[in-house]
Amino acid sequence: MAEGKSQNWPDWFLGAGKEVEETSEYFANARERLLKTGEEYVHIYPLQNQLLHYQDQLVQKGIINLEGQILKRHTELPSEFYVICTYAVAAPLRLFKLLVESKRFIIVHLLDSIYLNLANKNILGALSAFRSTIEHVSIFNDAITHVQKIAMPNSSNDALIVRTELEAKLAELTLGTRIDWNKFANQDLEAILSNRKNYTYKNAADRMDMTSDSVMNAIDRLNKKINTARGTYELLCEFAHPNIGATFAITESIETNVDNQGVVWVRKSIGIREPASFVSEFGNTICLVVKTVRQCIHHFEDLIDESSNLQNKVQTIVQIGCRELLTNTKDLFDTYSICPCASGEKIKFCCGKR
Repeated sequence: MAEGKSQNWPDWFLGAGKEVEETSEYFANARERLLKTGEEYVHIYPLQNQLLHYQDQLVQKGIINLEGQILKRHTELPSEFYVICTYAVAAPLRLFKLLVESKRFIIVHLLDSIYLNLANKNILGALSAFRSTIEHVSIFNDAITHVQKIAMPNSSNDALIVRTELEAKLAELTLGTRIDWNKFANQDLEAILSNRKNYTYKNAADRMDMTSDSVMNAIDRLNKKINTARGTYELLCEFAHPNIGATFAITESIETNVDNQGVVWVRKSIGIREPASFVSEFGNTICLVVKTVRQCIHHFEDLIDESSNLQNKVQTIVQIGCRELLTNTKDLFDTYSICPCASGEKIKFCCGKR
C-alpha cells in the first residue's frame, strides 16, 4: 500500500466539504506515524493448555484450589508446574503488548480499507470501515483507561491480586469472544452453524471468562471524550445494516420533472458508479462522520503514546511476582535464560539479579 499523499481520497468524495479534504491528508499521515515502530510484531507466549493441564491434575488430587493456592502444604509439586507458573506470571504484560500492537495494525488496515473502498467507488465499504474504527478505538480506550486507574501494589500479595485482576480484564479486551472458536475445528460445520447454541461461547466454571462485553458500553465511555462518537456510530450502523441508509449510499444521481398533469416524478439512478448524488445531498453528514472518526484516530494515537509508560507500569507489577517466584524456584532456571517477566533480559540481569 502506498503511503502519504498518494492515499488521498478521490475527488468525488472530497467534494463533500473541506473537513473531508483535511481528514484525507490526516489519515494518510496517521498511517505513516502508526507504522514508524514497525510493520510486524511477534507474539511469544507459553501454551496456556500446558498450564491448565497441570492445574487440572493438581485440583483433582486436592493439592491446589482453582485459584492456584496450595492446599496440602507438605506436598511436593512437580517442577514443571512451578516452571510453567513462573512463566505465566507475565501474562498481563504479554496481553498488554498484544493488545497495543494488534490494535495498531488493525487501525492501519482500516485506514487502508477506507482508502481502497473509496478508490473503487465503494462508499458502503468505506462507511463500514469508519464504523469499525470507532469500535476498535473504544475498546482500546477502555484498556488504557483501566491500566491508568490501577494503583501500584505495596506488597507481593497485593501484586498477586492486581496481576490476576489485570490479566482477566486484558484477556477479555484482547481475546474476548461471543463464539466458541474450538467448535470451528469440527468437520461438520453446517451442523454446528445450524443452531446458535452449538457455537455460542460458554465459560467453564474453572476457566477465565472470555465473554466479550457489549461494544456499545465501550462506545458510551468513548463518547465522554468524543461527544459525537455514539451518535456517529449509530448513524454508520444505518449503512452497515439492511436499512435505508444503504440505499442512500448507492445513489448516483437524482432528477425530477413535472408531467402534463402536474405530477412530480423523481428519477433516481443507483448502481456501482460513484454516488455523487449521495455525497452532494449528505455532504454535511459525511463531514461530521469523518470529523468524528478523525478525532477517534487522534485519540488513538494519544493512547498509543501513553501505552509506552503503561507498559512499564504493567512490567513492574509483573516483576514483583516474578522475583518472588524465582527466589522460591531458583534451582529450576538457568540464570542465563530469558527472564520469565517478559522483559527480554536474561534472568541474571533482571528478576534474578542478586
